[in-house]
Amino acid sequence: MDFQYKNVLIWGYGVSGRSVEKVLTDIGCKYSILDESIKIDGGNYLSKITKKNILNFDLIVLSPGVDVNRKEIVYAESFGIDVISEVEFGYMFLPSQTKVIAVTGTNGKTTTVELIYNLLKLAGKSVAALGNIGNPLSQVYGKNYDYIVVELSSFQLQKIKYFKADIAVLLNIAPDHLDRHGTFENYIDAKLNIFNNQSKKDYAILNMDNEIIRNIKIANVNRIYYSMCGNKAKYTMINNIIKKSNKKCVEIDNGVPRVFLGNVLVCYIVADILGVSCEIFDNLLKVFEFLPHRYEFVTRIHNISFINDSKATNAHATNWALTCTESDDTLLLLGGRNKDLEFDEIFLRNGHKLKRIVAFGECRKKIYGLRKKYKNVEFFLEKNLETLLDNIDSYLSEIDTVLLSPACASFDEFASYIERGDYFKKRVLEMSREYEK
Repeated sequence: MDFQYKNVLIWGYGVSGRSVEKVLTDIGCKYSILDESIKIDGGNYLSKITKKNILNFDLIVLSPGVDVNRKEIVYAESFGIDVISEVEFGYMFLPSQTKVIAVTGTNGKTTTVELIYNLLKLAGKSVAALGNIGNPLSQVYGKNYDYIVVELSSFQLQKIKYFKADIAVLLNIAPDHLDRHGTFENYIDAKLNIFNNQSKKDYAILNMDNEIIRNIKIANVNRIYYSMCGNKAKYTMINNIIKKSNKKCVEIDNGVPRVFLGNVLVCYIVADILGVSCEIFDNLLKVFEFLPHRYEFVTRIHNISFINDSKATNAHATNWALTCTESDDTLLLLGGRNKDLEFDEIFLRNGHKLKRIVAFGECRKKIYGLRKKYKNVEFFLEKNLETLLDNIDSYLSEIDTVLLSPACASFDEFASYIERGDYFKKRVLEMSREYEK
């Protein structure tokens, strides 16, 4: 695709913004940088954007953290200035022979991308994992790959124009990021942009078990449905056995954590579409190390299992963790910074597994307020995760499992869900060593 723009505004100067800058510098295109955390005005930096200076640009490339509904962006678009995500920018420089496998969903994106990426590596293909997984798509500039596997968030999908996936995967949809999108409908619309520009030669892999996905209409694409719940779909997995059109294909070893079986099924579907052998798929599962902080077993203390599920930043993810929990006497650690989300589905679907909930962090009072509605669960209140773990002994009577699955963002107390999960593991292991003395 020819790059016709003359003056570009890079809005957001994180990892993706710096990657865009590198490309623009290499091709000799004029650009400016706007990032509200950088207090510089001069050279390539703008300290602020105004209705006057924004009209100097013919393209604005947004980092995922920039809200597309900002009045300055709406104003620029009203004058015909193109506004795109970094993903769309990177796609402009993608060699035509490179195939795109794109993955989105409320939960499970990173694990699915890692599985597909490692599958293709084992198959001897040149492949890169890009997008929301941490590597900007614009890093493809000047490189040739057989495949790129792209993790796409709803923010990245809001401003795509020509981006097209040869294989697009929609894992699930549940309320998330409503603080940015405003409504659940807007969030759904952003997710469905992953199917933009696909044709009948392309594939859309869809989760039949998700009611919203089951009812969406996608035209002019080869739709492939899968199910983990016995729904009628082309690909199914029941009792760790993958079937295609009701014929057994592969049996998954019991060593694969249950929480990741849906991701494994999607990886198998991609392997089948691309003609990757079952032998290579089996070898993948023998060597693949599943990502930490998603239903990660930490240790057992006095026959109580401690599980780190810090990556669960919405109720849908926490529900899946509880579904995978065999215990009906679970202590759930729930809280952090809310994203304008509700927590009711946790109790409506898996409330029978909960004995106690300790609410912590910024939204602890909102969670604690649910005690009047769900009286079969004991509710407790702690200021933050640190104080909660200081007092954890007082909550452990008649408990089989302690599950950190916060259903909230971490940013009230930690820099990321990774830092939160690492802190939880550190404290639990310290506790374990104390008990062993």
